[in-house]
Amino acid sequence: MKTLFYTLLFVLAINLVKAQSTALTATMQDETNELLHYTVIEDNKYGNVALSDSVGNCTIQVHP
Repeated sequence: MKTLFYTLLFVLAINLVKAQSTALTATMQDETNELLHYTVIEDNKYGNVALSDSVGNCTIQVHP
């Protein structure tokens, strides 16, 4: 029973650590569906910054 408890506790701890941040991937478009090139995306609370590429794709780390 102790082994099961410690195993479940270990799995829970891994899930909590993994949930600290997640990568968000998006394509930047304006209201006419034109791609936005080299757009800056900023998370003011955590200070994460990303820049979209030449086809409007970007990836930024976000927190839950």
